[in-house]
Amino acid sequence: MAAPAASSIIIRRCEASATDAALGLIGFYWPDSAPVTRAANLEAVVITAADQTGEFYGAVVGQVLPGNVASVSPPRTRSLDQAGELARRLLKQLDVELRAASVELAQTLLEPEDAAAAAMLRGGGYEHASDLLYMAAEAGSFPEQAFPLPFELVPLSSDDEARLVRLVDATYVGTLDCPRIDGLRATADVLAGYRAVGESGARLWRVVRAENADVGCLLLADHSSTRQHEVVYVGLTPEVRGRGWGLELTRHAQWLARQAACERLVLAVDAANEPAIRIYASAGFRAWDRRAVWIKSFGAGPTG
Repeated sequence: MAAPAASSIIIRRCEASATDAALGLIGFYWPDSAPVTRAANLEAVVITAADQTGEFYGAVVGQVLPGNVASVSPPRTRSLDQAGELARRLLKQLDVELRAASVELAQTLLEPEDAAAAAMLRGGGYEHASDLLYMAAEAGSFPEQAFPLPFELVPLSSDDEARLVRLVDATYVGTLDCPRIDGLRATADVLAGYRAVGESGARLWRVVRAENADVGCLLLADHSSTRQHEVVYVGLTPEVRGRGWGLELTRHAQWLARQAACERLVLAVDAANEPAIRIYASAGFRAWDRRAVWIKSFGAGPTG
């Protein structure tokens, strides 16, 4: 029997009880949204495409993350004459659901050569924001002993949110790390997302102090199940860049990973950020994966 036209297929949110069956019928799989493990127990939004008999022809999945952001897996469709149109309709309905969940930014990580998925996302209003390099340093490259730092590292207290927001905003000035995404969400929401990485919350976060001022930060996360730490974010204000402190912070992060008996330290960096990549390479990091970042903004960005 011939496949129905895409326009006759019903697009709707899948009920939880039917999710596994719907995705299995079209060969959908749950890909890692990033090579680094993210927070568990995420709210999943599954949009399916089915005909009047209930036969499934496509699906798209969004996972709502802390910080008003969602990770979207590209649409998958069965062979249809109008697969592109079906993918567009799936993404359009997912937009409705994500907006209702107060999501301000949807993002997808693709294999760089996945032209078919990129075309589907572009048709759904997504844009290519950057490429990410995933890098790792093994324990053998970690410093064997602590070394003096030309700045002070201060732990954060529970009432330091406003202070950290101001500091992170200052480190974003002139950033080379995914500048297209900068400003699409309030910094407080970005930090909420950072806290959800790994199992450590803000316990491994430090503020860089020099000359009686906050001039940078080092935000780490612990992934105990894989015996690794992750550099979630590291940044310096423009006034102290060019002093070699980026390497100092990187080596200190490795020292902390050694103290925690980690097997490796991992991070993601904009593939266009050549200065940062050189720093990481000099500290023993090696790239092991690359992903294209596609985004769609639903908000007007931070205000006030």
